[in-house]
This record gives sequence, C-alpha cells and structure tokens, in this order.
Amino acid sequence: MSIAGIAKEVSTITISAWVFGDQLTPLNITGVCITIAGIGLFTYHKYRKSIESTVPLDAHGNPISEGDDTLEETDAEERMHLTAHQIDEPDEYEPRPMRN
Repeated sequence: MSIAGIAKEVSTITISAWVFGDQLTPLNITGVCITIAGIGLFTYHKYRKSIESTVPLDAHGNPISEGDDTLEETDAEERMHLTAHQIDEPDEYEPRPMRN
C-alpha cells in the first residue's frame, strides 16, 4: 500500500473515532501513533535522500541518465503542438452565420 493509502486509513480511523464516538483502545492509539510517525519518517528520509543525491532525479525520484533526451524531446514536441494550436485558432470569437 502506498503512503497516501496508509494516511487515508489513519484519517478514516481518526475521523470515525471523533465523529461517531468510536472507542479506541490504548493498543489502537499506539498503532495510529506509530503509523503517523512512520509516515513522517519515511517522507523525511525520502526528502533527505533527494536533497543529498548527486545523481539528477526526475519529479518521481527516479534517476535521470545523462544520455536521456526523452524529456527534452517531449517538451519540444509539446511546445510545437501548443504553438501550432494557438496559431490555428482565431484571436477573437467570430460567430458563424445562421443557416435557414
């Protein structure tokens, strides 16, 4: 399960205890606290790892090789598509004549 899924489960347990008055045992509360601490520590570790890395990383934390030009090619293709799209559209709205 991803971190977001685990955080959702913790939120569901906490909100249900607050809204519906569910009683949490000390063991349940301990488990929720350990889970929250684990999420925080995992996020901090991942953040520190990305900051201290000498290897360039993409937005998802995956290493980018120096010979990898796919991002640059994609950006160039996307820019060309957007520019062509803007040129094809008229600047102002011109209503079409109505047909009878």
